[in-house]
Amino acid sequence: MKSYESTGKTIEDAVENGLRIMNLTKADVDIKILNKGNWFSKAKVLITVNDNFIENLEKNEEKTEKTQENQLNLTKNLQNSNEEKFVEESSFASHRILEGQKNQENITKEQPKHLYTKQINQNGIQSAIKFLNGLFEKMNIEAEIETIDEEMNTILEVRTNQASILIGKHGDTMYAIQNILNIFLNSKKYEEDNLKKILIDVENYRQKQDEKIIEKAKMAIETCIQKAKPVSLDYMNAYERHLVHELVLQDGRVLSESFGKEPRRFVKIFIK
Repeated sequence: MKSYESTGKTIEDAVENGLRIMNLTKADVDIKILNKGNWFSKAKVLITVNDNFIENLEKNEEKTEKTQENQLNLTKNLQNSNEEKFVEESSFASHRILEGQKNQENITKEQPKHLYTKQINQNGIQSAIKFLNGLFEKMNIEAEIETIDEEMNTILEVRTNQASILIGKHGDTMYAIQNILNIFLNSKKYEEDNLKKILIDVENYRQKQDEKIIEKAKMAIETCIQKAKPVSLDYMNAYERHLVHELVLQDGRVLSESFGKEPRRFVKIFIK
């Protein structure tokens, strides 16, 4: 959507309505007034995506393609390695992730399935703990891992005085380590009994973020129902969007759908 004609009671309302639908800011667009509005007609504006936004979008897409290509190459290499070699190579990959965060605002997230591990049993849990301990040792990070069993998941809670390094900006490093662990676990074969998903958390960061996202999603659902119109949430990574979709599914009164491209991907909630 490069251009959009938006209406409202005033010019300001028309601009605000159009920006919300296009999920853009004033800095991203050029605005042309088509009708100032009066007692008998609404104000109308033409909102057009400007060249700077398109240029930045193309740069982000190019970065996304390079990131996905690097992840694919890493996956192929890891699947052909034994467990000990895998720990060493993954540790090196984590160092690259930490260094890359100093120069890159966002790390592209994959689809929700990559933010979860393959369902595995207790043998897999112990293997995951061993893997993480080896990874942290290579990163010169002192940490302890506590296992927390939930109904659907097993949480590997990491306790450390160096939490900021493992969490990263907006949790990017933690999610990247989760992704590397997923690759490791998916390359192994375990018995298919007592299966659960494994999620990494660092000093309760994931839990706190989940609570904030769920609270925002609940408020958005109620607003959508009360005002009988769609409500858009902030930009989220794949794991966070998954939480919102699950909550909407459980609520049953509304529907949800993801829009946009990474890292500007968001969830919109609709009345059924």
